Amino acid sequence: MDQNSQNKQTPSIEIKAKDDSMEVGVEMPDVSEEEITISSDDGQIRIEGRTPPGEPNYEVSLETEPKISASEINPSVEDEQASIKLPINPDDGSISVETE
Repeated sequence: MDQNSQNKQTPSIEIKAKDDSMEVGVEMPDVSEEEITISSDDGQIRIEGRTPPGEPNYEVSLETEPKISASEINPSVEDEQASIKLPINPDDGSISVETE
């Protein structure tokens, strides 16, 4: 286990409500597209970014209501930013952010 995996930092997060969905943007400076992972398990979405050696990694978890399955997540990664479009109507659902 490398030292980065023990040190975590919270990325900058922006949540936007659209007509029929919600979009989450997570900014992770110094992280390339290849080093960003997005996963989902039982309605919890985890976004991680691996930084250069000696720097703390980025990590954030999102809890959605209603629960979102992995197949419903529409992720994209570009220019040190992970974006996720979630099929949650802003009038009927919510997203909570958990940091470690």
